[in-house]
Formats: sequence, C-alpha cells, structure tokens
Amino acid sequence: MNELGYVNELENGNVIFGKRDVENITNTIAGKLSFNTKSSLSLSFRYYWSPVTYEDNFYTLNTDGTLENNSYYDNHNINYNIWNLDLSYSWEFAPGSQLVALYRNSIFNEDDLSHLDFGKNLDNLFNEPVTNNISLKFIYYLDYNKLKTWL
Repeated sequence: MNELGYVNELENGNVIFGKRDVENITNTIAGKLSFNTKSSLSLSFRYYWSPVTYEDNFYTLNTDGTLENNSYYDNHNINYNIWNLDLSYSWEFAPGSQLVALYRNSIFNEDDLSHLDFGKNLDNLFNEPVTNNISLKFIYYLDYNKLKTWL
C-alpha cells in the first residue's frame, strides 16, 4: 500500500514516480493420481492476478534522489492476469528413462482495468483467446559401460 514506484520517463528526461497499491493473488489447485510406482497423471489449475492502482498524485525524481510534486497525469494502472491448466502424464519405462506428455491451456491478459473486482476481472480474462500447447519429453538413460561392451 502506498508504495512509490517508477511510472514513466518523459521526453525532457524527467523521471516520473507515483504512489501505488499493489496486490498479488495466486489461486492454485493441484492433484496427482498414481497408477503405480512408475506411472502417474497430474492436473493443476493456477490463477495469478496482480492489479496495480496509482493515486492521482505524481512526482518528479530530482537528481539528489528526492521527489517533487508534478502535474503529470496519465492512467498507468495495470491489471495483469494469467490462467494455466496443466495436465501431464509421466511414465518411467526403464530405470532412469522417462516419457512425459504435457497439455497446457493458458489465458493471458494485461490491461489498465485494475479497479475490477475478482469476479468481473475473471470474466474479463475468460474473454481473451486461449493458448493450447502439447509437449512430449523423452529421456532415455544410456549406460556408457554397457554400450562400450556392445561395441
């Protein structure tokens, strides 16, 4: 609350600071289902929200490090949101060797609507386009000593 932070640098070289309120909210739900000691399925949801709201007073940074009132005004509020859903399957098919399949669904939004309450902010986020990623990771352990005897 009432944190002083960098806002902008003007064309004349003046650096503008402002008083701001910063919040960081993280909601996470995760679960794991193990089929046996070598195979499991994991699901996690994560929602991160960080609204930054500036007061109406802005300041110029002086060369001696002090701040002086400034008539500058612009909206520099930030409303940062990210939503992830991760579904992964992991299988250890041999000692030290693993196959991991991951599906990620994510939504990102950054705007200046830091005044929104939690529910309206979440509705605003889900109006953004969704990004879907699928990845596959294959790790195979090679025992150099055994490989050397085969060659």
